[in-house]
Amino acid sequence: MAEQIYSKKYSEYSDVKFAKGEIGEIVEATYGNTNIFMSNPGAWFSGSSGVKVSYVTEQVKKYLNKDGSLYFQVNNDTLGPDPCPYTKKIFTLKYKKWVDKKETLDELCEDDVYEQGKYAVYIAIDEYENYDNLNSCVNDAKKMEKELTKQGFITLNNDIMCNQQVTKENIEMFFDKIITFLKDKKHSCFILYIAGHGQDINGRNPSFLCHNYDKNNSLSTSISYETINNYSKMFSSKHQLFIMDSCYSGSLIKYKTREGAWKKSYTHSYGIHGISSVQTYGKAIEGTNGGIFTECFINTLHNLLENNDKVRISEVFNKLIPNIKNELVKFGVDNLAKYTPKFGRLYNEITRRREYVNGEIIFFRNTGQRFNFKLRDANDTMFAKIKW
Repeated sequence: MAEQIYSKKYSEYSDVKFAKGEIGEIVEATYGNTNIFMSNPGAWFSGSSGVKVSYVTEQVKKYLNKDGSLYFQVNNDTLGPDPCPYTKKIFTLKYKKWVDKKETLDELCEDDVYEQGKYAVYIAIDEYENYDNLNSCVNDAKKMEKELTKQGFITLNNDIMCNQQVTKENIEMFFDKIITFLKDKKHSCFILYIAGHGQDINGRNPSFLCHNYDKNNSLSTSISYETINNYSKMFSSKHQLFIMDSCYSGSLIKYKTREGAWKKSYTHSYGIHGISSVQTYGKAIEGTNGGIFTECFINTLHNLLENNDKVRISEVFNKLIPNIKNELVKFGVDNLAKYTPKFGRLYNEITRRREYVNGEIIFFRNTGQRFNFKLRDANDTMFAKIKW
């Protein structure tokens, strides 16, 4: 991914000072004056261009130290020859910030980060008994499963849970089995994808509506986002991601993202994040190719891994936002803020372990290599196939 380029300007005879660990790369350096009259008054009156700027990138690179520090004075001796004598000159420096190689993803190995596996569950509903049907949730789940399977994620239950299967009782039974399955798999990651109708029941209980949702029996035919949040605390995987493509799903997310940059020491720290298709009280939108959010998420993740060996979910989100806004504009959506995704943590501290949730799930480009583990052993027969 492209790194941000920073720019600073200095007047002649001023000092350029950067401390250790501030500059990673000199991108461009210029010295002179872009004001036509000031740089060459004679050229101004003659009608020819008077802009006089020299590119001094190579000269400046000589002053950059290996530790990222930089110091020199802006003058003709350090940056010469003089591009426009007897006039005030400006030095412009464009640079990339220093990146501590110890704090990058470069040396991370997938088998070390997720030595106990990568797992995913997909829940989607198009068909409802007492509610308007949807068109593409199940197909969106299939597309999400296809993309994550390429990256080595194993689908628990070996299939998508969809339509008539999706009752509150079945969801909670499934979650109970996931808790047991992940109990001894801290060094794993887990993704839950949910797509379907959502509603703020009674104006105070944002929930995912089950296949048999009945407004007269709303509690037993829906599952609140708060309940899903509580289940996340019982899943043992250190990195979890809840991808929600349903109305009002932003209420699942309780806390903002971690303050400060990611550190390599966070690799094995707990990271429990949610990314919802809309803000807390927004409504998800289906496009011609399916849910706009899911389609953009899959494309964004896929494109990032085409150009990078590994990416964090926070990086995916940063690229996802402009992609979704572009799609929403095509559909004539005006209030973009309400319909754009929400990203954050389901909680910021695991109280019983006294551990802050500073980690985040990392996606690795598929290399064709397999993990050195098996999905099922003597203790993992619970996912042979759940009978609905």
